[in-house]
Amino acid sequence: MLLRFEPFRAFGRLSGSLGLDAAGPGSWRNSPLSHLHHGPSLTRWLASAVQTLAALLSATPQIQSSWTTESLLRRHVVVRRTIFLSTMVVAIACHREGLASEPKIYVSGYGNVHYMHPHGMPATVELPNSNNSILQLREFTFFVDAAVSETVVASTELEIGNNGSVVSANYAYADVQLLDAIGAKVGKILVPFLSSNENKINHRQALMSQPFTAWNLAPVNGTPLTVRGFGWSDVGISLEVHRPLGKLGLVWFRVSAINGLGSDSAVLDADTMELDSGPTIRTRDGLMSNEPSSALQDNNHNKAIVASISLLPIDSTFDLGASYYQGKWDEEDEKNLRMWGVYANRLGRDWTLRAEYVQAEVEQEEGVLLPGVADLPNRLFHSTGDYGLRAWYVELSRVALRWGPTKWLRGIVRADDVDTNDRVEFTPFDRSRLTYGLEYQFQSQTRLRVEYQQSRIDAFESAPTPYVQSGGNERPHTTMVSMIFWF
Repeated sequence: MLLRFEPFRAFGRLSGSLGLDAAGPGSWRNSPLSHLHHGPSLTRWLASAVQTLAALLSATPQIQSSWTTESLLRRHVVVRRTIFLSTMVVAIACHREGLASEPKIYVSGYGNVHYMHPHGMPATVELPNSNNSILQLREFTFFVDAAVSETVVASTELEIGNNGSVVSANYAYADVQLLDAIGAKVGKILVPFLSSNENKINHRQALMSQPFTAWNLAPVNGTPLTVRGFGWSDVGISLEVHRPLGKLGLVWFRVSAINGLGSDSAVLDADTMELDSGPTIRTRDGLMSNEPSSALQDNNHNKAIVASISLLPIDSTFDLGASYYQGKWDEEDEKNLRMWGVYANRLGRDWTLRAEYVQAEVEQEEGVLLPGVADLPNRLFHSTGDYGLRAWYVELSRVALRWGPTKWLRGIVRADDVDTNDRVEFTPFDRSRLTYGLEYQFQSQTRLRVEYQQSRIDAFESAPTPYVQSGGNERPHTTMVSMIFWF
């Protein structure tokens, strides 16, 4: 039997199942998987991959698991490795002949309670007290995996968000093993674009906020206030091929056909903001509001194509990858959205480094003024025609103090920048940001996280007067406190 699981869960489960702890890479010698070195050549390579994974696991806080070694080895398991602060997924097979068991259902999950206090946000008709503090149950999520047959696993993520008032299935699909190195997902999937989306789970991140690459471009987190389900998910099919490249490591290629991002408006970024000072303006927030996973059908006939390739060296904690997206976004099947990006991650026992760069091109008609939007001088809120978006971030963290194998204090700093339309002088989402954080793991599966972010909006001298009169500031900043737990 072959089971395939989401990376952020499989990585933690494998750590508990192998009995690896903070003893370091040498703990591999006592691992129940050490016998794999005696198998055939591919199995030996996979065993070497697991050995490297063991070293990685020793360099990151462990996730205890209810899985036993026996339950893991009772079936052929493809586990997708996720490095802490990375986003890549890798297939590593753990093989043992002659063992079989009845299908089982595995349930795990996580939650977080979140406090946020923004400053410098403009007051709107919808949110007249936009700078008030917020205390919310951000997420309470269950992951469910069920073995359907020898080669099929059904998986879903059920999320309770927005103080328990919204329930969503962030993904729900059948995972089918077609051949030894080829698999497919069919259903509602997490879009495999770069790394943040498939590793959005809180305790696999070092900060609560998403980087701009996973907010204004890849719409992993669509809104900071109303949680409708974290993650860029869509309905479609994804084919996956993974191949060992000897000492180079593992290459993983995926291609997906999905409904794709779209808009029922004449412009792609159609979000507006009605200021309390009177006029309605366009926010030009990028792609964060175009995630269509809750729609019953596509807005056009075209299906978007997403391609992703990743390389995970076998003897290094460094991994890198690239992704490409292309699809028609308008109802007439005429206008393209293209997006591409690269990422790289490096994980050490105490130091982690993570970076992404993403760029997009949008085809769009020029001169469109959305209904109800203020017609300000210089055609400020008319559509620009074809335009580009880009975002990048670099994040560094270091564990400064440790108390035994499960308690530690980490410091984090992230720098990121975004431009959501390169054809306009001012938009409130054209900004740079510095974020500082402290993360304290005071129990094996519970963390307290404090975060402060300071942004600077570009070309603020060109901001329309109503935006400034409503309280919009050139340097908005936010404080966040979160408690995160998982099981």
